[in-house]
Amino acid sequence: MSKQFSIYRSIYGAIDKFYDEHPENAGALEEWLSEANPHIWEGECSGDPAVYKEFEAFLSSVDYGNLSTYQIAKLYFARLDDYYSEASKVVEAMSEAEFNELLARI
Repeated sequence: MSKQFSIYRSIYGAIDKFYDEHPENAGALEEWLSEANPHIWEGECSGDPAVYKEFEAFLSSVDYGNLSTYQIAKLYFARLDDYYSEASKVVEAMSEAEFNELLARI
């Protein structure tokens, strides 16, 4: 598994765990979680293959080597188009401690 896909899966896992634990935010996250799901197809892909391709393009535009998964997630969601604006707001509101706690439990 590539480092990029590992980061992607970690971000997805943390957001998915948050979704499970915070049903009040379900509506904001459902679309992104459905389309970003890395467990639907075999290989390094998302439910909607364009979502992972866009993530790869995002990573190639950022020097992410010294960034935490939290920092990468914040940058990624901040750059998503308006279609995912509600999901972006939920991620923006997450603290690093909360995100890292979610990561530790996936």
